[in-house]
Amino acid sequence: MDTYDKEDSSQPLEEMARGALEYYLQVTKIFCSSSAAQEQDLLDFKERLQEMDETIQGYQDILNGKTALPEGFSMENIIQSLAKAKANREEFIRDGVAHLNKWSGYFVTSDYFDKHMQKILGENKFEGKERSNWILDSSVSDIYSEIDRVLAETQSVTEELNRGVQKIYDMLKNNGSEDKYKTWLESCSSEYESYFDQIEAKSIQQLIMENLMQGSLHEIQN
Repeated sequence: MDTYDKEDSSQPLEEMARGALEYYLQVTKIFCSSSAAQEQDLLDFKERLQEMDETIQGYQDILNGKTALPEGFSMENIIQSLAKAKANREEFIRDGVAHLNKWSGYFVTSDYFDKHMQKILGENKFEGKERSNWILDSSVSDIYSEIDRVLAETQSVTEELNRGVQKIYDMLKNNGSEDKYKTWLESCSSEYESYFDQIEAKSIQQLIMENLMQGSLHEIQN
């Protein structure tokens, strides 16, 4: 039976037995899935933030007379709801960035990852990069540009790992059941339920009503 003992084996990947190749495939997939999950979280974080900013802009448009006041609500309701929405936005950014930064770039900058990429692709294009490349800075003036920066870095990691998965898969096709390894390959890109999927987008009317029910605003004006 094929076995694999050392990550730093000097044996070229092309000369490894099927068991060793399967090991490298599984490890690469774990890295790939982790990077893809972080990528999805960044995309969803950006989407939820855009929804919040659209809501804030909706309140601003009402106050500026660009949009009609919703029936049954007063300007005081809108003013206080706007303040609440801005506070929620600040909290969302603070908590979201903390969640995203917790493990972001952690494995990419590890010695283990470096050895692994050198083994499967013959190079590690991320060698020498600091973890800060994958860390969001919430103090920047343009949070969307910051999200896009980290997203681009994360997508680059995912793409490189996918290249590694494909390379090992192509080698394994000649050593076993192609259907078996095809399933392994497809599972690397399986759908991921984002942390930010739990946050529901709501209309201005829903948000105002919730604020009213919490007693944070004046009563609805008839």
